[in-house]
Formats: sequence, C-alpha cells, structure tokens
Amino acid sequence: MSKTKKKHSLRRAVSVKTIVLPAAVSILLILSIMVVFVHATNALNRKLSQSLRDSAVYVEEISDFMGGTSLLGETSASFIVNPIDGEGNVIWGQIMPFAVELDTGHRRAEDLQASFANYDVTDETIQYLNEACDDARFFLNTQLHAIALVTSVYPLPTMPALGPVANLEISEEEAKMPEAARLGLAKSLVLNEEYGKHRKSLATAVNNAIRTVKETSAKEIEETNRKVTIIKWFMWGSITLMVLILTATFLTIYRFLVSPLVKASKLFFLNKKLNENYGLKEFRIAATSYNNLLERRNNYETALKTSAETDILTNLPNRYAFENFIKALKKDGDIYPLCYYSFDLNYLKLTNDTYGHLNGDKLLENAARIIKECFGEDCFRIGGDEFAAVLQNCDAKKAAETEKAFLALLKKEGVSISFGNSITNNLDEKPFDQMILEADYMMYDRKRILHANEKEKPGFTETATPS
Repeated sequence: MSKTKKKHSLRRAVSVKTIVLPAAVSILLILSIMVVFVHATNALNRKLSQSLRDSAVYVEEISDFMGGTSLLGETSASFIVNPIDGEGNVIWGQIMPFAVELDTGHRRAEDLQASFANYDVTDETIQYLNEACDDARFFLNTQLHAIALVTSVYPLPTMPALGPVANLEISEEEAKMPEAARLGLAKSLVLNEEYGKHRKSLATAVNNAIRTVKETSAKEIEETNRKVTIIKWFMWGSITLMVLILTATFLTIYRFLVSPLVKASKLFFLNKKLNENYGLKEFRIAATSYNNLLERRNNYETALKTSAETDILTNLPNRYAFENFIKALKKDGDIYPLCYYSFDLNYLKLTNDTYGHLNGDKLLENAARIIKECFGEDCFRIGGDEFAAVLQNCDAKKAAETEKAFLALLKKEGVSISFGNSITNNLDEKPFDQMILEADYMMYDRKRILHANEKEKPGFTETATPS
C-alpha cells in the first residue's frame, strides 16, 4: 500500500483518544469531586468530635462548679449550725475545706465565668451561668458572714490552714449582741427562706445551663449528620456515574480495540504481517510498526546476543559465551589436538588497593588484549581476574611457541599472568571439565611458586602478599 493510501486510512480511523479522553476527564472530575466530598466529610466529623468533646468539658465544668459550691455550703452550714461538740470543743474540722478554698485565692464563680468567656457557647447558656454565679457569690458572702458571727463566740484554734476564716470581722452592732443572739443570727442566715430560694435558683440555673449546652450539641450533631447524609448521597451518585462511564468505555474499547487485538494475536504467534487497514487508528499504527519490527528483529537479536555474551570492560566474550562455546564445540577430528588455557591475572588486588580501581581496570584491559593477541579469537573473561582460551589444532609444539610469545609480550608490557594448559586428542577420553581442572591446577601451582619466590625477597611482609 502506498504512503498516501496509508495516511488516508489513518485519517478516517477513529482514535482511542477520542473514546478514552472524554471518559478519563469525566472520571477525573468525578474523583476530584469525591475527594472534596471526603475532605468535607472528614472536616464535619472532626467538627462533630470536637463539639462532643467541648460539650462534655462544658458539662463537667458546670457540674464541678455545682458540686463544689454545694459541698462548701454543706460544710460551712454544718459548722454554723453545730459549731461545738458535747464537751464544748469547737468542731473546726468541719470548716477546714471552706478555709482551704479561701486560702487558694480562687473563687468558683469568677473562675467559671472566666473559662466560659473563651468557650463557644450560646448567650442563653452564659445568662444561666451568670445567674448561677450570682447565687454562688450570695452563698459565699452569707456563709462568711455567718462564720464570722460563730467564730466571734467560739474562736478557732490558731493554725495556718484556718487563717482565712479565723479572723473574720463582724459589725459593731453585731458585736454588742449577746452570744446566743449572734449564734441565732448565724443560723438564720443559712436556714432562712431567702437562702433556700438562692439554693433553688442556683440548682435551676445550673440545670438550665447544662440543658442548653446539651441542646446546642444535639443541634450540631443533627445538622452535621444531615450534611454528612447529603454528602454520602452525592458520593454514591458520583460512584454510580463513574461505574456507568467506565462500563461504557470498557465495552467500546473491547469492541473496537480488544477484539481486533485478539484476532491479531494469532498472526503475532505465526509471525505474520498484520493488516494495516484494520481496527482503530492506534492499532493501525501498531500494525505498521510491528511489520517494520519483523524485518529488523533478526538484527536486534544478533545485537542483543552479542551484548549478553560480551564482557563490557575487556570486550572479550564472557562466561556465558564460554559455556555456550563449549556446548557448541563439535567433537570431530578438525578440532584436535584441542588445547585449553586457564589464566589468572596477578597483582590485581594490590593494584586496586594501591593505585585505585581505575588502574585495576586498565590492568584487566591490558591483560585481555595480550591474551587475545597471543591466543586468538576464542578467548574469554571468565570473571574477576580469570581468563580462558581455547586453541584448536594446537599440538604441544604450537602451544610452546604460543606460550613463548605470550611470556615475551607480558614482559614487554610489564604484566604478570599465571597460566596453565591441558591438551587432548579426544574429548570423549578427556572431557572438557577435566581439561579445565588440569589447566587450573597448573595455573595455581605456578601462582604459588610466584608468591613463594616473592616471600624470599628482602623486605617482604605477609600484609603485602599480592593476589
């Protein structure tokens, strides 16, 4: 097909983008909305949790205020009504809690109003709290007055804890009253009708304050739950819409893309060319590219094989290539005598440790070049500082000549390599594994002799032993 016809075919084809892009934009928009819904829900839940915690704190503080005020009223009233025991001793222990609180300098009414001034409560709650605080102040003033009258008759013992209530003053007129009259007046102050009205007023105001706090919290809970319910309905609607969009998109793609790909997969398996005028635009482009790839595949496979079997540093075939070479070696008469060489580069570790790994890499490159120059194309880097070479049609004479040239080049280049070899006229009689063992044994024997000679040199130390 001509290029003009291909271009015309592509222009007529429907693109996947035409199908997927609107669906993707719609889904992203829905997901964005859902994210906003989730954050809004979390914010509402946090607000609700905070409201519940605040409500509990408010109720607890109001209840503590009521409980503390009642406790002080009861302890002070007990002392005022019955200040002495049967033996005439002052029962000062009853008034101790009252005196301790006065000594702290705190006042329950003032503390409560100061706290709730910073709280987010309704004006109605504040009004009830102010009424309760006014009643509490009335109680405190009345109780102090009554205690002063009682202690003017029955003085308290001198001790720091009772200091705030031990020296309360009464008026000159009250001081002229008989002791019995003063005691009677003190009792009447905490037992009269006005005191009872304030007690009832305090309880009512506190209960109303707690009620309004709970009502406000309940309204906030109801309002928050209503908003959360609305958001949930919106989220379910968004999820349903997203599922419908995804379903429609999937069915469309399956019909116009997946199904053609399934049919084309059979052609892939058979390595046959695809019809470039079939399917969506992207499929047609892929078909054209696939057809081009078929033509270039063999070249790529060759390049990949070379890359997989080549050592990147020395450019020699690697161990993988060596093993494949051995497997592919034909055991016919054209290869015999067959000679195998094992090589081990000396002083690589010493070079790396002393002069750095860059110099060590250069030493490896030089060693590889020398081995290949002397032993031909069938040379390999087995790994690390180990190399191997295979010479076909190499008898003992040719091996000796090759080794002589190899040693001369090593001396010229200043490179030290220990090596060993093994020769066979029949791999069935002497397998390649045995040849490797023989060559390695000879190579390591020479390496031991080399190190033994170095140890005899003056100034040699064990720590300088080369690898």
